[in-house]
Amino acid sequence: MEFTALKLAYSGISGYRLPDGADIHAEVSGRWDWSTRSRPCTDSAHVIAFSDDGEVMTIVQERSASDSLAADEPAIYDLESATQSRIRGAIRGEGRLTAAGTPVVWELVMFGPDEYRWHRVDWDATGFTPAVNRCSATSGRGGTRQ
Repeated sequence: MEFTALKLAYSGISGYRLPDGADIHAEVSGRWDWSTRSRPCTDSAHVIAFSDDGEVMTIVQERSASDSLAADEPAIYDLESATQSRIRGAIRGEGRLTAAGTPVVWELVMFGPDEYRWHRVDWDATGFTPAVNRCSATSGRGGTRQ
């Protein structure tokens, strides 16, 4: 157990946690985009929303007006748990399987108030995607923090 904590600390994981009393669903709702995009929040953002009961998360990929492709189907996650730093859920109809043959389960992990990264629960504890950043009111199509 100590080794895992040391490994997490060494890997640069911030251990960010929302303040007590904050609702992670409310904090995560809004427009986001990958940090790796050449023009983040202008042509590729996605919007995260939750059902009223907090048991379903929906991610809708935006398309630019010049994009001739039809919008992707939303990704709908059935949520398993939520803490002050993580939301865990499985995508409905997920076709990707773990080495054990079960559908993958994802965690949206907060790295700061305006950054999250994805972690698959079958990955090493330090395995994360690149950062996904909140779109500000001045970026792209005017997404705001909710």
